[in-house]
Amino acid sequence: MSSEKPLNEMPDVVLSAVMDHLDFRSIMMMRKVCHDFRNFIDEVVPSSSMKNILLIVRPYDVKLILEDSKTEARYEKIYALQNIWNDLNIILKHQKGVAKSFFVGSDNQEDKEACEKAHSKFLNQLQNNLVARKYPLKVANMRFFVNHQHEIMPVLPYINSEKLERISIYHAHELERPMLKLDEVVETKQWKNAKELIILRCYVVEPLEKFAHFERCKISVKTISLEFLRHLIEV
Repeated sequence: MSSEKPLNEMPDVVLSAVMDHLDFRSIMMMRKVCHDFRNFIDEVVPSSSMKNILLIVRPYDVKLILEDSKTEARYEKIYALQNIWNDLNIILKHQKGVAKSFFVGSDNQEDKEACEKAHSKFLNQLQNNLVARKYPLKVANMRFFVNHQHEIMPVLPYINSEKLERISIYHAHELERPMLKLDEVVETKQWKNAKELIILRCYVVEPLEKFAHFERCKISVKTISLEFLRHLIEV
């Protein structure tokens, strides 16, 4: 008769050590094996190995793309808009370390009005989830693909400002080059603490002084004054 114990009867310290060697997808599969594993994982909350998290909202569904740092694997799954939250909450709950990047955006190439409505609804729920977290989400590069400032504010203020290094903002309309107001965004602690900035596909109307603290910055401007160039040199 074998004296070996089933894995779910192993001491907690052994199970924790096992999970340290698993990628995030394996942990999620393990969670579905039985109630014991699910309860243990939900209680211990082993850290996720996800390095990149991408959320692309479309008129009637959401594409979730995950890239794992342990296996370098890429996972894609499409959810109905109302069905993503259980999995996404688990993913964000397990994200204890610093993710390399977190992308939130919309794909409104076909039905702009329907997509903006879906994106707004999605962002409201995402904001509620981020507010409910015990600690702010740790992300090195926060990336947005947006039409308006109000698509940034439900997320950016709830990112750990000490871990955030870069903010990347891409306007959803590549050819139009519209104006993008950022008066609320530039007052956040995350904006003021970030070291790098990328803004593409749009013009911004905020004073250039709001950008002077960045160590690296990629922006297109119509005109720039000699006075501000002198200010940049001083900074």
